[in-house]
Amino acid sequence: MLACGIFGCTPSASTADDVSNAALGDYGDAPDERPTGYRTGARQGHFPTLAMNNGARALHPQRAWLGESGSVERGPSDPNDPDGRSNLDYDDDDGLQELSLNMDQHPVLAGLVLRVGRSDPDIDLWLNVLVDLNGDGRWGGSGRGDEREWAVQNFVVDMAKGDTGTRSITVPPFIYGNGPELPMQLWMRVAVTDRPIESSWDGTGQFGAGEVEDYFVELVDSDVPLVTLSCENPDSPNGHWGFNGSKFASVECSVSPVGSTLPGQVHFDIKRLKGGVRHTLMCGSLELDAGSNEKRVQGVSAANARTRIECLYERAGALPSEWEFAVPIGSSASRVTARGVELGHGSVAATRFVIERGSCPLSCSSDSGCFGGKVCASGCCVVPWSPDCEAREPAQCGRCCAMTAGKRAAECVRRACAL
Repeated sequence: MLACGIFGCTPSASTADDVSNAALGDYGDAPDERPTGYRTGARQGHFPTLAMNNGARALHPQRAWLGESGSVERGPSDPNDPDGRSNLDYDDDDGLQELSLNMDQHPVLAGLVLRVGRSDPDIDLWLNVLVDLNGDGRWGGSGRGDEREWAVQNFVVDMAKGDTGTRSITVPPFIYGNGPELPMQLWMRVAVTDRPIESSWDGTGQFGAGEVEDYFVELVDSDVPLVTLSCENPDSPNGHWGFNGSKFASVECSVSPVGSTLPGQVHFDIKRLKGGVRHTLMCGSLELDAGSNEKRVQGVSAANARTRIECLYERAGALPSEWEFAVPIGSSASRVTARGVELGHGSVAATRFVIERGSCPLSCSSDSGCFGGKVCASGCCVVPWSPDCEAREPAQCGRCCAMTAGKRAAECVRRACAL
């Protein structure tokens, strides 16, 4: 016999194993020995849903539930399911209220809001969430996958003693990524139970009061690349940038596309938040639009791969100075559908960086306090400007001149960068 659902038709599980011998309760509906529906990654799902595979089930969903209420069936392929269709064909889960991405930092974080209810005022409840981050058709745990896939672990539902009914619960944000990649599709399991779950959970087990819901999550298409940002200085212990004795400082930010987003253009916005540093309106050879009072700079760069944007700053007052680097990435909200969840993402990815005095290898009060051909600039011995800077500029436009001292540093940058 064939079972036909949203991912096509596949052989049904044996009646003997999955219905007659299954406990009466609430079951999930993630594909167990059935197609995942993924465009990339595992074609066949091995998520523990069937009773014969110890699929997660809650025996008393009337006492605690996700969404408006819970129902009971005898296994995930029970033809007598209260909604008229077995879970593996279709399951109208309603516990998820909001699922969205926060791309303001790396790794990308997901925010999740659920509706949780109970009729028994004397039970405590815990929430657990599994996500197939690596797309291998199973959840981590028991040594079979990435432990990060147990995204939310035994989060205590905050309901006052004696309270009944349904309320919205926001769980802690969790990592939504497989290394540098952003999953475009995955299966997520949410369980509310009347006891905490043991370590290395992979989606199996029997519980008392509670409910199990599974969602097929798919990242919606975007007209612009989805990206992560970094403006940290890899050569500094605190990630900050410094002047190192020069009047100019060079800052590098990287823009990295995530997921399977197509190459395109990155429009960026650099804004001063505080401190006495002025943007010189020089960012390599990129075209820039100066904002008001030279506190904001906007530009555009190609994003065929990881893009580095290097800009030059001039000291003009008190340090440290804090800046924000932001990239618009489109805007869309999450939407729960009959298929699962269309995952939305924030409208702007943003990160901050700090420019400070920086380290000074040797302090000085005049050129006589410096050695090795260095000169004294802003109380620090540094290498003076020389024509060699321009010859070395093609690889890192502006950096050589920015790290030197002297009145000709800015002129060096302009010529080297063809500005």
